[in-house]
Parts: sequence; structure tokens; C-alpha cells
Amino acid sequence: MKKILLALLSLTVAFSSVCAQDSYETFDGDILKKGDVIKIGILSSKHAPYLYIREIVNKGGKEEFINIRENLAYTDLQVREIIQPEGNSAFGNKNTVIRTYSPKLTKEYLVGIDFAIAKGEIISRYVDHSKDKAVFLSDDLLLAACIRVNEISIDDRIILLFIKLKDWELYNKCSKDEFEFHAVKEEYGRMLKDMAKNFDFTATYYIKNSLEIGKYDFAKNAFPLTYIHDTKMNFHKYGDYEFIVTNPSFGKFLPVAPDEARKSNKRRIGMDKHGYVSTLAYGRIYFKLLDKKMELSKEKFQLFDVEKMYRHKIVGVQLTKIEVYDYQHCDYNLIGSVE
Repeated sequence: MKKILLALLSLTVAFSSVCAQDSYETFDGDILKKGDVIKIGILSSKHAPYLYIREIVNKGGKEEFINIRENLAYTDLQVREIIQPEGNSAFGNKNTVIRTYSPKLTKEYLVGIDFAIAKGEIISRYVDHSKDKAVFLSDDLLLAACIRVNEISIDDRIILLFIKLKDWELYNKCSKDEFEFHAVKEEYGRMLKDMAKNFDFTATYYIKNSLEIGKYDFAKNAFPLTYIHDTKMNFHKYGDYEFIVTNPSFGKFLPVAPDEARKSNKRRIGMDKHGYVSTLAYGRIYFKLLDKKMELSKEKFQLFDVEKMYRHKIVGVQLTKIEVYDYQHCDYNLIGSVE
């Protein structure tokens, strides 16, 4: 890992007892105290370091701060000091910073706490899914389910698509050379046929997808949610597929206590003085897949053939739970859930 050293200037951060404090209210309204444990979020880009987390190293009796390009996602940090800088900090502003320690890595880190939370570099409201028995509906599983319920014939085009989902390098070879495709066609066709035949419809599946969250309803103490993209068809669009939601009234409102809702809005606005509360949110959506060929809604004077347009990419689902986040990884920054 290439490390870029940042020399500590005289006005960078004053680690004096005068500037230290025992607790701090973060920009979104949470209280952070000395001794608390916080978690590092996922590195947003493999081409850039964490913007508001730096490793503290001692070079000849002088502290320096190092950019971190390694993904330290979900690493625990113990809060050792909460400091209000006298001048610009290592992050180029006068916002509060915290000095932390990782027992696992045995290293110290400096965190520009408010900006780090706003950027998702420090986790807020983490949800542990390690014991979650639901199965992620990967693209190959979705293809197999769609073939099963819609009674789709497995032809060369479908097999090539399946190869693309399973092995990108092999797909490139097969799409360029018919002999490469011929050599693996039978194997992958048999694999897909078995997946469709033995698809497990008893399992609970989940996907991660964007949805729309409206303004807080104070009468209901809830945020309104929109995840149906076609109300006539009850479609929830997911990539190239359409889920026909059989219980479309589920999760129309996301119950959240007013105090938590206010904090969520602050996180969605972020630290930009021109920020706003975005309607974009992210859902971890749980459901049961239906082992049946779904009927498509047809109007009397339909201008297009809905069977031809949708049959190859639809599957019926019954929603069981929706977790809503303001961060796309759907593991932290939880707004609320409904089930």
C-alpha cells in the first residue's frame, strides 16, 4: 500500500488538555463519549483513500498523519480523545476531531468525525446480518427462477447469458468464438436446467435496491415509501427484471420515531451547507418467490404485446420485510424497517 505522509504543522491539531472534552454531539444529533466504540465504514473508492480518517504515526518524536487506502470496513475504534482544534485540523477545517485506537490493528487513528459520518466512512446504526438466513437473489438464481415459472425454453441465447453471469472471461471467449461456446454449451445448459428444476421456493430471498422515501408524516410517525414502479402492473423494477408484488400495500409507510427521523434527515443532508433531504434511499428487501406463472394485466386496447415485452423477465414475489438505509451498502445507516 502506497502511503502518503502528511507532516504535522504547528497549527494542524492542538492535542492539549485545554481543547479536549469528554463528550460531543455529532452533526446528526448523537452523543459521542470517551470510551465509546465506533466502526469504520466501507472505503468508497479503490482509487482514493479515506477522506476523514488518518493513521497516526510517530516519526522521530513528531506525529504525522497517513492517508489510508486499505479498506478497513467494520473495524472497531475506541474513542480516546475528543478534541476541538485551535486551528485547522489535518482535514483542513476546524471541526471536532477524535483520536481513536484499534485493538485489532494496534494502531491509532485520527477521525474528522462529522464529515466521516456524513460520507459513510464512520458507521451510524449498524445492522449485523451475519445470522440472517435469507439468501441473496443473485442474477443467476433470478434467471433460473424466471425460466422455471415462465416455462422458458433454454436456447443458445439463454445459455450464453447464463455463462455471462457465472464467468465473465469465459463469456468473452464464447461471444467471440463459436467453438469456445460449443465446447461448454452442454455443460452450462445442463447446469441451468438443474438450477431451474430444483429451485428452492421455500427460502426467503433478499435484494438490495433503491427506493423513494417521502417527507415525514407526523400524524403516522412514519416516512412514506415508494417501491412500486408501475402501479397498474404492481412492478418493482430490479435490473433487467420486473417483480410482480402480490402484496403491494406492504410497507407503504416506514415507522420511525420523530427523534430518529430527524437524525436521519440530518445524515441525508450531510455537511454541505447547500445540502437537502434527498428522496433517494436504499432498501434491503426480503420476500418469498412464487412458484407460479404470473398473470399480466392487460387492457382492452393495449398498444403493445405485454406478453412479448415482459414474460421473459417477470416473477411473482410476496414481500416479508423491508429495511431502509441512507447508505447504499444496506448494512449501516439504518433509517428503519417494516415487517
